[in-house]
Amino acid sequence: MPTDNMEQITMATPQDNNRWLPSVGIETQSLLTHLQLPRESEQTLTDETAEILSQCGNPNNTTNSEIGLVFGYVQSGKTMSFTTLTAMAKDNGYQMVIIIAGISTNLVAQSYTRLERDLRIDTRTDLQWLSFRNPRLNDITTRNQIATALAEYRDNTFPEEERKTILITVMKQRNHLPNLQELLQTLNLEGVPTLIIDDEGDQHSMNRFARQNARQGGNRRSAINDRIINLRNSIPHHTFIQYTATPQAPLFIDLMDSLSPNFIKLLTPGPVYTGGRTFFVERPELTEVIPDIDPEEDPTAPPASLIEAMQVFFLGVVKGMRNREGRKRSMMIHPSQLTYTHADYFRFVTNIQNHFVEVLSLSDDNPDKQDLLNEFRIAYNDLARTATDLPLFEELTGHRLRHAINSTVIQSLNSRGGNRTIVEWRNNYSFILVGGQAMDRGFTVEGLTVTYMPRSVGVGNADTIQQRARFFGYKQSYLGYCRVYLDEDARDAYIDYVEHEEDMRRRLAEHQASGRSLNDWYREVFLSSDLNLARTNIFSNEFERTITGGEWNVIKIPHFSQQIIASNQDAASTFIANSQFDRAGRVPVLQTQLATVYDELLNLLRFTSPADGGDYTSLLYALSRHLEEMPDETCTVFLMSDFEKKRFRSLNEKNQISQYFQGRNESREGLRDLKGPGITFQLYIFDLEDVSGRLYSSIVGLATCLPEEIGREFIRWA
Repeated sequence: MPTDNMEQITMATPQDNNRWLPSVGIETQSLLTHLQLPRESEQTLTDETAEILSQCGNPNNTTNSEIGLVFGYVQSGKTMSFTTLTAMAKDNGYQMVIIIAGISTNLVAQSYTRLERDLRIDTRTDLQWLSFRNPRLNDITTRNQIATALAEYRDNTFPEEERKTILITVMKQRNHLPNLQELLQTLNLEGVPTLIIDDEGDQHSMNRFARQNARQGGNRRSAINDRIINLRNSIPHHTFIQYTATPQAPLFIDLMDSLSPNFIKLLTPGPVYTGGRTFFVERPELTEVIPDIDPEEDPTAPPASLIEAMQVFFLGVVKGMRNREGRKRSMMIHPSQLTYTHADYFRFVTNIQNHFVEVLSLSDDNPDKQDLLNEFRIAYNDLARTATDLPLFEELTGHRLRHAINSTVIQSLNSRGGNRTIVEWRNNYSFILVGGQAMDRGFTVEGLTVTYMPRSVGVGNADTIQQRARFFGYKQSYLGYCRVYLDEDARDAYIDYVEHEEDMRRRLAEHQASGRSLNDWYREVFLSSDLNLARTNIFSNEFERTITGGEWNVIKIPHFSQQIIASNQDAASTFIANSQFDRAGRVPVLQTQLATVYDELLNLLRFTSPADGGDYTSLLYALSRHLEEMPDETCTVFLMSDFEKKRFRSLNEKNQISQYFQGRNESREGLRDLKGPGITFQLYIFDLEDVSGRLYSSIVGLATCLPEEIGREFIRWA
């Protein structure tokens, strides 16, 4: 429990009744000293960790069953965050921390190694941690060590400073998880505060039978989902924390799902972090499109773009080695199986490397060597566009270039065919890694500068596409030497994802600041119709999509509620009376500031029918975001009818207005064609009649047309 020598943290957000105030103790301070972060980054890490822990179960309570979500950018320091959370949990009386560390051996090893290194478990002498990896059910020694450590917490005479915290790292796998759960069931865990951290919490943890259960009935659970739920059920006092850079799955599963989080924390990346906005918005010159492969080309020859990418990479290696910059320089090749296999690319890269070394070994007057150096000069000129500290070309070529190419390790990372899945980073400066899933989510490529990814977006799951972005990270010091080569559709998908991610983080940050439960968050975000949130089988809910640009959006059931009818009449009447419409033409028209129309009309109107509510909310949100970027934007409002001269419309069987717009005739255009420059609104006052003959008088209707370039695409719960 907290002791007198612990420094109290001032929480950055308001506390609710479920929060408690964690403290920074010796373990956290020692970790921060070891990490040697800049002062500002250290303070951010400390504050955010304390805020996460404050929403976890109070260790003074007898029981707890909480679920939280921590959302950070890809390659932005999530491991450091949950390591600090582990240390702070120890400082505040948590007796056990369980890290569910991934689905592959190399990722588990990576997480385990980092965790033990940063907590200094192998080098310290105070024996504050009992650390286990994938404990077995029948391991009596492990079981007895854990039981003894827990008994020492219960013994009031045992020195508090000598109590050991149990640290278990377990692979997210169908055998290791039940082994751990069954081992824990043999122990007395009453009153044992436990933190369970699910690294990459959206991967394989969700129930892939959720949609099937919703449609067909039943309560079937996928294997890992079932194992995680059983693990949670075996620990009376626990908090389950999902860490991920792609939170679409946990955010959009049903609120009644066993792994639906009820609080969230957004992590702040360090000031030199480079992510999607850097590569696809601020510095798009760092990305290159891989041309489609010509089917008539020699299938045994490597793509020209791959050769170019390797030349750019090797020049960056020479510069880094020459100036002893960074610990590593790496290139990642992430192919699909649609054209060439991983083995093909490994062969391509090896042959290119050998060819470069062979030709560069020739005499300087050899024409083949001169041709190759001319190719490298083209790559040099490309780097010169973005690298501000590029040495002269002659300083990067010659023997230096040949040595750098020859010493670069080429490794295939593939779980099949006997390939290794662990990189021995300590043995070399430069690497070219060829692989697929082994280099997907969670895998860190040290010193990554050049990425070559000749693969399409596949089925278009947004989270999967984003998790391939190993090229994000803390690269500001050598960003000019970075290049990302992508399929054109993949490049466009990343551009769309940046907008989606930033919108999602913005909405979540606003909700987080409100202090309300994550359960109250309105599940809607920007998302291109070319993308899915995640694999659809984990969602029991149906989704709706809205596209606000390029077409007319109309209110279909404006007469849904009598109370809202009256409110809308007041809003429209006041707006019409206060606006200076030009009535000289066929239809009165108003050219005015968009902000005025938004504040004095649109934001006051209410359209809440199931057919309109979501679409109108999306429209208002799209307009509010546009106004932030273009506060002086103007718009056109056509007053299609008013309270003195109304338009009549009939309702169809769905109780919706059958036809807003009159069709064309020989003498004039139809109402659909009445548009102004830019954003256009048509304001209507209708008399409506439904199929039974019931009349609705003076109903406010609205049609909106946004230019396609400022429109947005949304997805939300239906």
